[in-house]
Amino acid sequence: GAGKGRQAAQEVAEPEEWEKEKESKVIFQKLRALRGRQQREYFDEVCRAGKANVFHCNAVMSGSTSISQGEELLDRMKALEISPDVVTYTNLLSIAVRERRMDVAERMIEQMVESGLKPGTHAFSSLIDGYGKMGKLPQALEAFDRMLKNDLVPNEYTYTTLIDLCSKNGDVRRAEHYFNEVLEHKHGLQPTEMVFTAMIWAYSRSEQLQRLQHLLEIMDDVPTVKPDTRLYNAALSGLDKIGEFEDVINLQNLMKEKGIPMNMVAYSTLIDAYGKRGRVKEAERLFHEMVSLGHEPDAIAYCTIIDVLGKVANFDGAIKYFKEMKEKGLKLQDAGAAIIDAFCRNGKLSQAESLLAELRASPNEIDHPSIVCYTALIAGYANIGKPKTAITLNKEVAGAGLATDEGYYMVYLQALNSAKEWARAREAFQEAVDENYEPFCSCVTEGRDIIKLDVHGMSPAAAGTAVDWALRARWKKKKTLVIVTGKEKTYTYDFNTLRAQVESVLLDCHVVWSVRDGAMFSRGKLKDEELAIKGGRLVVTSLEWHKFRRRAKLGTKKEDESKAVAGDLDQFLDDELDR
Repeated sequence: GAGKGRQAAQEVAEPEEWEKEKESKVIFQKLRALRGRQQREYFDEVCRAGKANVFHCNAVMSGSTSISQGEELLDRMKALEISPDVVTYTNLLSIAVRERRMDVAERMIEQMVESGLKPGTHAFSSLIDGYGKMGKLPQALEAFDRMLKNDLVPNEYTYTTLIDLCSKNGDVRRAEHYFNEVLEHKHGLQPTEMVFTAMIWAYSRSEQLQRLQHLLEIMDDVPTVKPDTRLYNAALSGLDKIGEFEDVINLQNLMKEKGIPMNMVAYSTLIDAYGKRGRVKEAERLFHEMVSLGHEPDAIAYCTIIDVLGKVANFDGAIKYFKEMKEKGLKLQDAGAAIIDAFCRNGKLSQAESLLAELRASPNEIDHPSIVCYTALIAGYANIGKPKTAITLNKEVAGAGLATDEGYYMVYLQALNSAKEWARAREAFQEAVDENYEPFCSCVTEGRDIIKLDVHGMSPAAAGTAVDWALRARWKKKKTLVIVTGKEKTYTYDFNTLRAQVESVLLDCHVVWSVRDGAMFSRGKLKDEELAIKGGRLVVTSLEWHKFRRRAKLGTKKEDESKAVAGDLDQFLDDELDR
């Protein structure tokens, strides 16, 4: 009798459990479908009815838009005695990564461990991605090591993220190492088009054309790689950047042969490729072909054709497409910047100002002038000999609350130098360095085989960064790096540290040290061993530099100096080495 009673109770309980589970799934699906305030209001109803569970909380957490919302939900879960699971913490970790709050992301890892939960592959992959986007490669690699120590198996996303962040931080060898691990099926992974795409971008960024082309050749032999439009878009962009035009056309034809569909990104890349080579009519033909095939141009496609037309001063054509964008309600900011830049490069400053005013008056905030517009105007006024007018635009930039970038600092510093506003130039330069920008173009004079980098007046940290930038961005196959240094009242340079920094990279290059204004050590006198020629390198004192200036018959104008440096310094070095 007791057995029959238990069986009857179980039969009653099972449908009740099924109903609860069914209701829970309906609640979960509704929470996933809702967003913002509607989602929160419905979740409040579920909580008041006592029906909330961890799955419902996770649905709300994935819809949270800020760390504060996520942490508030975490506190509410604890009040409702709902235990967070790995998904809860990982969702909040992803929000923290999106907001670049890596301290919160790390705290989520700690809380998982303290709760007896094991952070998963996705959590660590998000952590790696977050550090990578902030340019913190060592921390990203350390997170990867922690992942492996926790016996977690990296997935395709993990390796794609590692390849991408290593290449963006200039470490292509390490990116290749991770790519090869996937090719060798480490951790049981199979190489896919996603991993190949990441490596194509890596070679494109590092301008390694032959390796990029080799990658395109071998991918057909890898059965798990199914080349798609995204992969070929990356390859088209890379070949357009570092290859010959013929390479781009050949790849376009290969896409047609393989039946790879051309999307708007591919068309935009090809339009840009044709435009950069002056083949404007063919670029326009491609734009019309794209439209005829049913691709509705987006803001990027319009910006590309507008930029192509602007560079050949076809203002009527550029304005025509700009008006089309306006009629379609597309974002005008970037297209407006392209036209303003074209106006400024052709000395049409009044037209540029008019278009700037039109963008400023737009009711849509996303159409308002970007920093690119002001950068173009400042450069335009500086180029026509009105640097002081250019400088006044900086106040407008500050008033608009626009975030400045490296390009802006470049032209603003050049305008300040032209106006002989030395004190303001020095302040702006240090601001740029403090913002982790590299505004060193204004300090460089380039000749045929020579780079002269003037670090006179920079703080020691800025000088070291400038040298590093010159080696990374500009040296390439130049034979000689001339570093002009000096001694300010505030700064004392560590000569040996700077020299070691340069010589560790430039093993086969003359490094010329020039002391400007007669002072760096002991009123311009260097120690005997610092004057010695070691390994084919030459240290030039203040006296020797001025001898060179006299020999080269340098004028006072910068362009004269650049020409003389390009033509005569190699001979000067040979003479001094012989002596």
